Amino acid sequence: MKNKKYFFLSAVFTAALGTFLHFLFELSGKARIFALFSSVNESVFEHLKLIFWPFFITVIIGFFVLEHKKRILLPAALSVFLGMFFIPAVHFSYKAFLGKSFPFIDIPLYYLAVILSYLLFYILYKNGVGGGNIGAFLGFSIFALIIFSLIYFTVNPPHTEAFLDPTTNTFGIK
Repeated sequence: MKNKKYFFLSAVFTAALGTFLHFLFELSGKARIFALFSSVNESVFEHLKLIFWPFFITVIIGFFVLEHKKRILLPAALSVFLGMFFIPAVHFSYKAFLGKSFPFIDIPLYYLAVILSYLLFYILYKNGVGGGNIGAFLGFSIFALIIFSLIYFTVNPPHTEAFLDPTTNTFGIK
């Protein structure tokens, strides 16, 4: 029961903190340090931070509250990656079909990505996926790659649609 409570509360925490992170950069007066953790514009890429960083915090907490520490990293890394993949995959798919994007679709899409990520995390963790040293190493490597990518592309966004702020037609920090 303790594990189910952790996964449920972690999903709620991720959804809530991610929502707050959407506004943090603006609320901070555009303090650059917050650009690494919160969205700096309305691009699809910047919204990936909203699921990743709160999820990452819950993974750290998981080391203190979950029973099987070696089972955490790979399931968590695969699960947050799924959520981060799900958001642009669905966003760009429906945008291609409908011709434009809509906030009334994108906002629930974020929450659905959080739910799917934690469902997968729970299932993989419960079934002992990646429970050894190799799984822990792979999970750590995936997290390191994601963190590097989020930071690097925040500062150096490529000029592609995923990084384009549709409200200003700019890339990266304004």
